[in-house]
Amino acid sequence: MHKKDKYKNSKRNTIKSKQTSEKLKFDRTLSKVIVGVVILAVVLLVYAIVGFGALPLRYRVIASLLLILLAVVLGRWLVKSRRNTSKIVSLMIVVALLFGVTQVSVLRNFIGRVTGSSTEHNLVHVVVMEASPHESMRDFKDLNPSFGSTSLADSNFINQAQEEIKTKDKIEFNAVSFTDYIEMTDALYDGSLDALIISEGHGAFIEEIKENFSEETRIIATYSYEKEVEQPAREVDVSSETFSIFITGIDTYGKLSSVSRSDVNMVMTVNPTTHQILLTSIPRDYHVTLHSFGVKDKLTHAGIYGVMESVKTLEDLLSSQAGE
Repeated sequence: MHKKDKYKNSKRNTIKSKQTSEKLKFDRTLSKVIVGVVILAVVLLVYAIVGFGALPLRYRVIASLLLILLAVVLGRWLVKSRRNTSKIVSLMIVVALLFGVTQVSVLRNFIGRVTGSSTEHNLVHVVVMEASPHESMRDFKDLNPSFGSTSLADSNFINQAQEEIKTKDKIEFNAVSFTDYIEMTDALYDGSLDALIISEGHGAFIEEIKENFSEETRIIATYSYEKEVEQPAREVDVSSETFSIFITGIDTYGKLSSVSRSDVNMVMTVNPTTHQILLTSIPRDYHVTLHSFGVKDKLTHAGIYGVMESVKTLEDLLSSQAGE
């Protein structure tokens, strides 16, 4: 009987030892898997940070080295520790690292949308008087209406809108061209015109002439066109050369690439060697010579003709070039 008990105990110990060995093997495998996940998460975050040009190189290197150090410490801890605490903490850190990857990506996309736009968004409106019976372009069909427009600027987009009205909307109309905003607006008010075909910028300009223009008129159709923005040709080594950045803000809702009056006009000059920044603000109503037209006007009106008109006008004013 005694020998039988010893045999049972020996068998039980063997089974227990085998179970312990299998558990240790599983723990080691799980630890290796978690180490691999940690390394992958760190690599992804390091890659995202290194590619994030908005951060100075020094900070990107420091952040990358700290993340690599974190991966080494976690890896050693996971390999040596048999407790579940190390695995839970490591998985929580993995989640945090992956969250960091997504946030860096979101930030990069946001900065890209703000600074990387290579097009301007131009809107052309068909405007009628508030009391007009016409609710849409269809109401003008077979009436041979008179549409007024100006050739002062944005004539290309206005011509495109006129062509679209004829070809797509199938409306024949009498196009009346003006060289004076007041004369054109008065013709709409006195009934000589059925509607105006004007750009978003023209509408903002007319509002300065006719105080209640937006309340006394309404838009019945809008046509949208995009234009490639001219990029400054000169490349600057921003790590060693002084450079200037033009900062502008327009007074309209919609896309960042929309064209309208520029109410904010600032030049930020950066000296990377002395770590100094100079902000120069130019008042919106400052009278300047518009680059493309050679006439005096408010700086805010340069924005009506696109952001590059504002840039070129300020280059003329400050005797400098974008990027310098």
